[in-house]
Amino acid sequence: MCGRLPSLCGFVQDEGVIEPGAVRYTTVGDAMVAYQVTGDGPIDIVYMLGVASNFERWWDFPPFARVLERLTTYGRLILFDRRGSGISDPVPDGRLATWEQYTEDIDAVLDAAGSSQAAIIAAFDGGPVALVYAATRPERVRAVVLWNSYARFTWAPDYEIGTPPEATAAMNEALREIWGTEDLTKLLLPDLAADKEVVRWHTRLLRGAVTPASYARQVDEMTNLDARPFLPLIDAPVMFMNSIEHPLVPADAGRYAAELAKNGQFFGVEGGSLDVYAASNQAEIEDKIEEFITGVAPAKPTERTLASVLFTDIVGSTELAAKLGDARWKDMLEHHDLVTKRAVDAWDGRIVKTTGDGVLATFDGPGRAIRSALEMIEGLRRHGIEIRSGIHFAEIELRRDGDVGGIGVHVAARAMGLAGAGEVLCTRTVKDLSLGSDIRFEDRGAHTLKGVPDTWDLFAVVS
Repeated sequence: MCGRLPSLCGFVQDEGVIEPGAVRYTTVGDAMVAYQVTGDGPIDIVYMLGVASNFERWWDFPPFARVLERLTTYGRLILFDRRGSGISDPVPDGRLATWEQYTEDIDAVLDAAGSSQAAIIAAFDGGPVALVYAATRPERVRAVVLWNSYARFTWAPDYEIGTPPEATAAMNEALREIWGTEDLTKLLLPDLAADKEVVRWHTRLLRGAVTPASYARQVDEMTNLDARPFLPLIDAPVMFMNSIEHPLVPADAGRYAAELAKNGQFFGVEGGSLDVYAASNQAEIEDKIEEFITGVAPAKPTERTLASVLFTDIVGSTELAAKLGDARWKDMLEHHDLVTKRAVDAWDGRIVKTTGDGVLATFDGPGRAIRSALEMIEGLRRHGIEIRSGIHFAEIELRRDGDVGGIGVHVAARAMGLAGAGEVLCTRTVKDLSLGSDIRFEDRGAHTLKGVPDTWDLFAVVS
């Protein structure tokens, strides 16, 4: 299922893995700038886009959320929308903010977050702002990572790799015309243009960032800025990561800027990926970012194995808890945990974790997972508990903390979400691998699973 979009397979995030921090506002002049702090790692990390920013919507797309989650494994993640974009205030009277004002936004957000120093990850037109900030506020910047960015965009007599002014103007006008449409998303994400879920999410992100008119005003200004004089003044290490085939930003712009920086590095990324979540070698990119920011190479990749993944939860748990009251609900959960453990142990499975009103377990084969689920259903029904179950067989990640991850886990969870009370819903993979057994299935049709590419054929176990 993931062969067409390998870059997404490692990024699908299980719901509830990480809870984004609360959205806050801080005052900058006469405006309010929105920001958010997630995690409590030892290093503060600011992740900032340019004009096309709306950090609340980043969390809505599992592949992007997985990128952010990775950063929280070693840092305290600080997100914000600069003035004129996303959920921050617009610049008054339709004026354009200056570089100084954009750097003031970073200062204000760091102050509000209680951060004295941070690593900055910036993309696209957010890059020049990050460079200026690193040069003018060296004590507050630990490192700078720029993704598909540049120090200067437009051509100049001493900058022949830049885009000619007339081409820049034509590009900005063309982008304004298709801003907030799927056509622009497909242009910016050529490797993922066939994935409808990606296209829908990214198009909503663009519309939630700025209007076409505001985009045109801001991007015209930003593509004519020149941060090259600041590069030799930056004490912090700076790494430019550029997609070799990016449709708008030439990779040579990053390579050139890295050579000018006092402590610059360049890292070329294959393909035309717009952001980290869309890169085919996303694991390598994330490892390189982590080592660059922390100074320590990340541990070896987690082990992967084939397994049957079983997800269950109690049907109507919220209503049932309210009806029973705290004491009786606690007793019921104890019965639930006892029955599910016995059922998993009986079929040589492993309980990965309980989810409060459900369980995540893995088994060597699909038949064991199915029979364990059926045993749970019958055993819990005797205690007045109805559950629903979802099963998928796939390659999963075995994480160092004992948890599991990967798209296979995500698919099993989504299948469970579509199951009814007392039902075991399986993917076609599970059904096909059960051929020859006495287990019977009923076709439930093709379904789109939220956050997962393609459609999936689901089947109910007929007990």
